[in-house]
Amino acid sequence: MPQCRKCERETYKSSSYCAFHYGREFEEDLKKLAELEIAEEWVKTREALIKKLEPIKSEFISQFKAYVKEVLSSQKRILDLSYFVFPAFTKEEWAQLWRDLGADEDGGRVDLRRLNVGIRFYRVVFLEETRFIFWNFGDGVFFDKAQIYATINFNGAQFGNKVSFVEAIFKFDGGDINFQRVKFGDGVWFDKAEIYSPISFNGAQFGNQVSFVGTIFTFDEGEVNFVKAKFGDGIFFDKAQIYSPTSFNGAQFGNQVSFVGTIFEFNEEINFNGVKFGDGVFFAATNIPSNLSLFYSSIGGSMIFERIVFKNNAKILLENLTFISDGHIRTDIQTMERIIWKGSNLFQDHPRVFLTAEEDAIHGWDRWPPRFSQEDWQNRLGKLVELWGSLEEAERIYRQVRLIMEYNGRFSDAGELYIMEMYLRTIRLLNGDGSKRNSGDSEMGDKSFILSNYPLIFLLRNSFDQSKHVVRQLVVFIVSNLLFLLSFMILPLVSVWDFLRKKISPSFRPSFTPTMAYSEGGGRGYVDL
Repeated sequence: MPQCRKCERETYKSSSYCAFHYGREFEEDLKKLAELEIAEEWVKTREALIKKLEPIKSEFISQFKAYVKEVLSSQKRILDLSYFVFPAFTKEEWAQLWRDLGADEDGGRVDLRRLNVGIRFYRVVFLEETRFIFWNFGDGVFFDKAQIYATINFNGAQFGNKVSFVEAIFKFDGGDINFQRVKFGDGVWFDKAEIYSPISFNGAQFGNQVSFVGTIFTFDEGEVNFVKAKFGDGIFFDKAQIYSPTSFNGAQFGNQVSFVGTIFEFNEEINFNGVKFGDGVFFAATNIPSNLSLFYSSIGGSMIFERIVFKNNAKILLENLTFISDGHIRTDIQTMERIIWKGSNLFQDHPRVFLTAEEDAIHGWDRWPPRFSQEDWQNRLGKLVELWGSLEEAERIYRQVRLIMEYNGRFSDAGELYIMEMYLRTIRLLNGDGSKRNSGDSEMGDKSFILSNYPLIFLLRNSFDQSKHVVRQLVVFIVSNLLFLLSFMILPLVSVWDFLRKKISPSFRPSFTPTMAYSEGGGRGYVDL
C-alpha cells in the first residue's frame, strides 16, 4: 500500500499513526487485550481503544476507498489490509463501504469476487461487531494472526479455496463467532488459533483438507458447535485443546479424520451422535474426561481407538453403531467397561472389531470374573446390568467377541469367552432377563436368587473349569472310534441271528413235538401225524 509504507515502517518509532495503522499508544493496549482474561479491566481497555478510533472514522473511509481504487488499477491486485485497525462501523456502513467500491451484486449482497483481487487480513484488528453475512469472498482469503475483539458474523458467507485463520485470536464478551451455513472450498486452516468465545459451524460445508491443529477452544458458556456440518477428506484436529462442551451431532465426514493427541477437557458428554464417518478415523492418544458418544453413528471404513487417556469414569458409547461396507474398529482398549457396545453388531459377515494389543489383548473380556467372593460376584453382575441394561445384552457382547476370536483362530481365548457367555446365560435364564426395572435401578432382578444359589454356581464353575479338558478329550475319542464301537455292538446280534436261522431253516426240519404242532396248526386241537 504505497501511501502507507512509510507509516508501516515507522509505526514503532513514534506514537503517530495514520488512519490504517496503530502506533505505540495502541500497541500496549492491544497486548493487554490479547493477554488479559475477559473481565472488567479487559472491557475498559477495549472501550478506550474504540474511543481513540472514533475521530478518524471519516478519514479512514476516504483513505480506504482511495487505497482500494489504487489496487484495482495496479497489476499486483493484492488488497493488503495487514495491521489495519478498523474503527467501529454499523452493519450498513460496513456493507456500504464495499459497495461503493463496486463489490455488490443484485440483491445488495457483497461479492468481493467482483473486485478480482486477493485479500489479506493479516494481523487485522476488529474492535466492534463486524458482519460478513452472505458475503462471497472467493479464493485466497487470509485472516492469519487477526485480532478479533468483538462479535464477528459470517453467517451464510461463501469462501473459495485457501482460507486461513492461522493463529487468529477470537476474544470478546457476549455474542459468538458465527460461521453457520458457511460454504468453504478446499484448504481451510484454523491452526493454533485461540478461541475464547462460543463458536458455531452449524450446518457449515467444508471441502477437503481442513485443519484445526493445535487450536484452543476455551470459554465458560456456550459450546463448540459443528452440528450437521459436512466435511470432505482430510480433517485434522490433532493436538487441539478443547475446554468447552463440543458437539458434532449429525455431522458428515469423508475419509481421513484425525483426533490424534486431542485434549477434550470438560465435564459434559462429547457428542458424535448420528455422525457418518468414512474410512480412516483416528482417536489416538486422545484425552477423554467424559463420555465420548457415537450413538446411532455409522462407520464406512477403519476407526481406531488407541492409547486413549480416560479420566474419571469416562466411557466410549458405541450404542447402535452401524458398520457400512467394510466398516470396522481397531482398538487396544483392554477394559470391557470402558466401551459400551449396546445394540451394535460386532460380527456382521466378518469381524467388525479387532483388538490390537499384542499381549493379553482381551484382558477384561475373557478373564472376567475371577474367583470372586460372594459379595464381589453380585456387585459385578449388577455392574454389567448398569452398563448395558440387561444380562442378555452382556451375554450377546461376549458371544460377539467370541465369534471374532474364533474367526481369527484364537480358539483358547474364544473358549474362555464361551465360559463367561454360559455363566451369564445360566444366571439370566434362572433369574429372568435382569433388565433394569426403573431408571437408576442397577440391581440384577431379584438379588435373593444369586445370593442363595451362589455356592452352587461357584461349584459348577470350578468343576467345569477342572474337567473341561477331560470332557473334550472324551468326546474326541468317542467320535473318532464310533465305527469301531458300533461293530462291537452289532457283532453279538449277528451271531444270535445266525444261530436262530440255522435252527428254523427248511433244510433242517426235526420231528414235530405236540407243542410245535399245536403252534403251527393254529391251536386247532389236533395232531398232524
